[in-house]
Amino acid sequence: MKSKNLELLTFKIEGQNFAFPLPMVERVIQAQTITRIEKAPEFIEGVIDIKGEIIGVISLRKRFSLGDKPLSVSDLILIINSPSGKMGVIADETGDILKISEESINAMKPIFEGMSQIDFFSNDNGIFYIFDTSTILSNIENSEIEQMIKSIQ
Repeated sequence: MKSKNLELLTFKIEGQNFAFPLPMVERVIQAQTITRIEKAPEFIEGVIDIKGEIIGVISLRKRFSLGDKPLSVSDLILIINSPSGKMGVIADETGDILKISEESINAMKPIFEGMSQIDFFSNDNGIFYIFDTSTILSNIENSEIEQMIKSIQ
C-alpha cells in the first residue's frame, strides 16, 4: 500500500519550527503596518488591508508564549485560509516546502494552551509542529476573530 505524502510550508518563530499544510496557505507577504483593534485578545495583532480585503493577523508568539518582539520589516505574514476566513500569521522566516509521508507524522498531547492535539514530525532540522485550521485556534478564538473583522467592515 502506498503512503500518502503531505506538502507542508515550514516557518520559524523564535527559533522553533512550525508548518502549515500547503493547501491552507494562500500566500506569503512582507510584514506591513497592522492596525490594532481595541479590546481584541492579546494574541490578535490587529488587521491588515490587502487589496480591499480586511484580514485579521495573529501572533503565534503571543498565542504560545514564545516571547514578544516588535514587528520588523524582515518579518513575514503567512496568509492562510481558516474557518473564520483568511487570516494572517506572523513568522520570523519561512523555510522549505517539504513533502512528508503521513506515516512520519505523530500526535501528542498539547503543549500549548487551548489546543486539543498537536501533530509533529522531525527531520535533521529538528521537530516541526504542524498546524491546520482545526488546531491553530480554538472555536472561541476563531469566532472572536470573525466578530472582530465583521465589526470593522
